[in-house]
Amino acid sequence: TDLLKNADIAMFSAKQNGKNGVVTFDESLSKNIEYRLFIQQGLKSAIQGKQIAAFFQPIVGEKGEILAVEALARWHIPSHGPISPDKFIPIAERTKHIHDIGLLMLDEVCFALKACETWGFFNIKFNLNMSAVQLQNDGVVGLFAERLDFHNIDPKRIVVEITESTLQSSKAREVLTKIKALGVIISIDDFGTGFSCISELADETYDAIKIDRSLLPAFPLQSKQEKRRALIIENVVSMCVKLGMP
Repeated sequence: TDLLKNADIAMFSAKQNGKNGVVTFDESLSKNIEYRLFIQQGLKSAIQGKQIAAFFQPIVGEKGEILAVEALARWHIPSHGPISPDKFIPIAERTKHIHDIGLLMLDEVCFALKACETWGFFNIKFNLNMSAVQLQNDGVVGLFAERLDFHNIDPKRIVVEITESTLQSSKAREVLTKIKALGVIISIDDFGTGFSCISELADETYDAIKIDRSLLPAFPLQSKQEKRRALIIENVVSMCVKLGMP
């Protein structure tokens, strides 16, 4: 019985890694599978119980002013503690719970935006991450329009962030264009490390980019490689400014 169970765990792990692979069972595999099942089984109740909430991270300008606030999905289980987004987001995408999380995050952003307005902050934008899985569903456009109308939100105050890998899907591009038509700002996240190329900047769908931190040089600029990194960043920023992409 144990042999068959362990073989099944190894087979499941091999499938998760893609085709034509071989996985040898060890105890860590069993723990990983149990943890994934723990997350998978807890996602639905976590969404219903609002254990998954938005944590807000400020985006600060050169003079120290807050230009925008990024909403980050965080899950805390009272009896267990925090669950890393790296662990639960991929599972939420596979189980389609990501659609419910996306709607929850959109509502949280809208509530936070209206709260900021009562405090006198009328120009701060709110950044919201969307995955390729969410952008495979045409219904997300209607949900966006409905929630923005319900909360009386100016679409230009919302920035949707997508990763470069998302742009490889024609369906995702199509849905993203429809969201853009609502007046929402579109930003490419982690730019420079994914599958897209510099020509993406010519596409009018995208209003801004966020350069991936792995491209940033270490200061002070001592090595030749760090100086080259700095030159790349300087030229990308200069190009985006000329294109009107902050």
